Amino acid sequence: MMKELSELLRKRDSVKWNGLAHHIRCLAHVINLAVKAFLSNLKVAKLSEEHEWLSRDDPEESDVDEESDGSDEEDIYGDDPNHQDESDEYTNDVSSFDIEDTHDFKTVLLKIRTISKAATVTQKRILSFQSFCQAANLKPLRPIRDHAIRWSATFNMLKRALYLRRAIDMWTQSQPIFEKLQMSSHEWDMVEFLVQFLYPFMVANTKVQATAKPSLSDTWVIYEDLFDMLDNAKAALNGLRVLPEWLKEAQTAIEKMWTKLRKYYDKTDKPFAYVDATLLHPGLKKKFMKKAGYSVDTIETYVKNAEMRFQNEYDVTQRVSRGRRPTIRGSKRQRPSTSDSESSDGMEYNEFSSYMQIKRDSTITNALEWWKGSQSMYPKLSKMARDVMAVPATGAGVEREFSISGRVVTKQRNRLTPTTIRDLMQYKRWVAKHGIVIPEEESLGAFSETEDDEMDYEAEDEFIEDEDQEEEDGGLSEWLKEWVKREQVSEKVKRIAQR
Repeated sequence: MMKELSELLRKRDSVKWNGLAHHIRCLAHVINLAVKAFLSNLKVAKLSEEHEWLSRDDPEESDVDEESDGSDEEDIYGDDPNHQDESDEYTNDVSSFDIEDTHDFKTVLLKIRTISKAATVTQKRILSFQSFCQAANLKPLRPIRDHAIRWSATFNMLKRALYLRRAIDMWTQSQPIFEKLQMSSHEWDMVEFLVQFLYPFMVANTKVQATAKPSLSDTWVIYEDLFDMLDNAKAALNGLRVLPEWLKEAQTAIEKMWTKLRKYYDKTDKPFAYVDATLLHPGLKKKFMKKAGYSVDTIETYVKNAEMRFQNEYDVTQRVSRGRRPTIRGSKRQRPSTSDSESSDGMEYNEFSSYMQIKRDSTITNALEWWKGSQSMYPKLSKMARDVMAVPATGAGVEREFSISGRVVTKQRNRLTPTTIRDLMQYKRWVAKHGIVIPEEESLGAFSETEDDEMDYEAEDEFIEDEDQEEEDGGLSEWLKEWVKREQVSEKVKRIAQR
């Protein structure tokens, strides 16, 4: 696609554009690759074709998020992915819970996965587990099942299990059949470590997938924060004299994760959009680069090149007054010998130099709103900022639209025209934007009785998961934030290692 786009721009607009040099990699996918490198090294999941693909030495072509319609079926259902429990015969399947205790992450994850499935497989089990939640003074939430499509499923499963810890302990001790599923305090320590360690990645992943405000300027900030967290974890592990085997396993996995993240971080040096987005964010500018440890020469090069792009593309008066020939958009340019900030001969007002001289305001979070209010002061530079801020840091927004269209076009509504689908999606966006609540009777009236009766198990299960997610948003996320604040990863590593 990049080759076709480059050729189209060259023929139609005489624009020389190098797709490989200006490739903006999806940050959400980079985080996904880094976390999967970590989890794969812990051997917490069955090595599926997807994991083999992600483990290749040069996954250069893997920058498009992988999609899958299936779920991780290496579970208690055996080889039959279509298995459904019409009765409680599953309760008597003792061999399904016979998990070998190897005292590593593999065992812990397998136990949590099995518990999450076993506690939600029949209505009898669901009600039983909810009663234990009430006895433990917890919200009557169901455990979340894991799948291999996204690493966040593993995190959400562990997060929910950690919250339901007391209920899970009571439930696994309630019947002899669940004896092999009982979690020791040591195993819960391992779950705590994974949740605490993966939480910053989950926060970053959620942040970059938002589409309400520009996100490209957050890219380098997120990379630096994640590297700082990894460096702290590595230092904590290296500072311990004696490491348990499972922490040694985690130590190796962290190195793999750091390497994967560094590989894609280094690639952000080529597209100038990252530089411009950072400099044109009034809350970042050069100060962020200095705090991140960028060399003085690198920062000055970034600033001068960004200023030259502004003069060549947006400030025609400056370009003409200096006798420069117009250059082609996107072509390689020589480093300017001087800049307007260095001159004092009374030349025209240089918006870029004036903006860079203003002290950054770290309280600004939405750069686009700031530039909207500063158009009168920087009419030309605000256009450059608008163009740069339009570049997303991730393709999650586009993928989300495809997912929404997949819910619009169902088996019962398979003859919708493209125009109807477009109108429905725009209407859904309009309703959501204006916070309009559609009465339940009207929303139900959109489906016929036949459609309601034909709702299959997968759609029903998806509805239940959405309902659980709404319940979780009511307070479980706040619980997690408070829980994570109690202890840093490095402190938790030291405490757990001493047990």
